[in-house]
Amino acid sequence: MTTCPDRPDEPERPEKGVALVTGAAGGIGAAVVRRMEAQGYAVAAVDRREHSSRRLVAELEHEGHRAIHYGADVSDGDMVERVVSKVERGLGGITAVVNVAGVLHHGTTSKFPAEQWHELFAVNALGVFDICRAVSSRMASRGHGSIVTVGSDAVAFLGSPGA
Repeated sequence: MTTCPDRPDEPERPEKGVALVTGAAGGIGAAVVRRMEAQGYAVAAVDRREHSSRRLVAELEHEGHRAIHYGADVSDGDMVERVVSKVERGLGGITAVVNVAGVLHHGTTSKFPAEQWHELFAVNALGVFDICRAVSSRMASRGHGSIVTVGSDAVAFLGSPGA
């Protein structure tokens, strides 16, 4: 991290930039947080599972690394916009996003609960869209930025025999 020499009152900024990682408390998300931090990014670890995300941040601090927890549910578009604004106010302009947040439900088509389908779609599809929408115009105005989305085809719907 460095300070801007002509503006010493500016907060320290990372040399590589600011990375926002969704789903940061899960296995893949936590690995991405660790990797981005090791590469020199200031990392905003975003997850709706506050306890797990805070535990990851504490582990990183214990290891001599740093990430900042931001509690947010990517299935809430207004919350996404607020967390992106909060990250940019606190850490600076977001230069990298890794969308890892996702939910997984299994079941047969005929018995799959509608609430689970709505949650699955809200997190896995709309959450990615809302994050991309919130950061892309900011990145474009700065002339740079990267967005990576991690996806899975692990969702399985089974046909209902005889239906």
